[in-house]
Amino acid sequence: MVIFYIIIGSLIVITVLLVVYLIYIVRQQKIKKRRQYSYYVSRRPNFIDRIKRYWRRVNLQHLLGYLIAIAAVIYSAQNYPQGDQTYQITEIYNSTVFTKVEKPTTIADKNLWLSNRNKPHPLVMNIPANEEVSIKSVANYIANHESDHFQRIKALHDYVATRISYDAPAYFSGEYPPQDAQTVFKSRQAVCQGYANLLMALGKAINEEIIIIVGNSRTEISDLYGQGHAWNAAKIDGYWYLIDPTWDSGYVDESGFYPSYNTNYLFTPPEVIIMSHFPDNKDWQLLSNPLGKEQFLNNPMIEPEFFAKGLSLISPKQFKNNVNSVAKIEITNPNNNYLFAEFNLIGSNNNSEDNDCQINQGIVTSIKCKLPKQGEYLVNLFASQEKYGKYNYLGRFQFSS
Repeated sequence: MVIFYIIIGSLIVITVLLVVYLIYIVRQQKIKKRRQYSYYVSRRPNFIDRIKRYWRRVNLQHLLGYLIAIAAVIYSAQNYPQGDQTYQITEIYNSTVFTKVEKPTTIADKNLWLSNRNKPHPLVMNIPANEEVSIKSVANYIANHESDHFQRIKALHDYVATRISYDAPAYFSGEYPPQDAQTVFKSRQAVCQGYANLLMALGKAINEEIIIIVGNSRTEISDLYGQGHAWNAAKIDGYWYLIDPTWDSGYVDESGFYPSYNTNYLFTPPEVIIMSHFPDNKDWQLLSNPLGKEQFLNNPMIEPEFFAKGLSLISPKQFKNNVNSVAKIEITNPNNNYLFAEFNLIGSNNNSEDNDCQINQGIVTSIKCKLPKQGEYLVNLFASQEKYGKYNYLGRFQFSS
């Protein structure tokens, strides 16, 4: 963008100089006419004289062409996306297109995210076989049976999340089959691009505005510096909401894909999804103060479940931390969830040591982990609404002692 403005500025300066020089030439011609009957001694032509000779060869057509070129560049500048506009790169049937959209805005609605949590839409679970023959027929069936705008988008999301299996072999090998929506619909397998393509195609079939967002994500099995990822955003009643059908379909580890439908990434609040998703275009963070890449990579690896339980992090604010011998974590816990934490020495297979952390329950819950020796440790957090109930994984921190 800076280079673009430098080019425009240079063209304007050149134009001004040419106009000034043209005025100078005209004045010189007038002076020459006044001297034509006076005594004049010829001299060797200097640099200015050579410029004058060149200028005499430049006719009106050359000057007009130059001015038209400048006008074309200025017209392009006026139509260049800036201010409230952005270009979002999307993939449709293996061809890249550019979709011009207004600068996205959203409404912070945590209740929307938490409603109908982890429950698939009934329509999706009961689609007749004769209605599931094409992308168009599936989308039409959902649209014809669901009038609520949010629930319709949820049903499209649920269809992709429950019907498509993550292609773990392709992910680990790095050799990906076609990821266009038609191929994914037929094969029922995809990586993130295929999930996002199919959800966008379903929306397009019934005139729902769903786009693809590209960027980086961090997972338990990815490099901490992130890896390429694709997810979606849907426009509902004039506002944009973030969706990731890939991550809501299940999870992947070294042994393969395990289906596990959830809604952690359906209408996810921007301040929650930014913990793991970083779009190439900062506008799609949907935050009033977007994060930089370095700040994103320093985020603690916290799951949406952490925020769904009403928890908020006091300290530490980053993933990697240096301590003497005690790792400390403080969390605001207004719903009095039961928390549990354990630490493990990175690279060690010895789990015989007592690695549970000390928990001081309260509105502000403090966690202390006494690290037995020097090294790098991972501290994993869990929570439950019941003391002896099922504890859900919340996230992790790294401490160096």
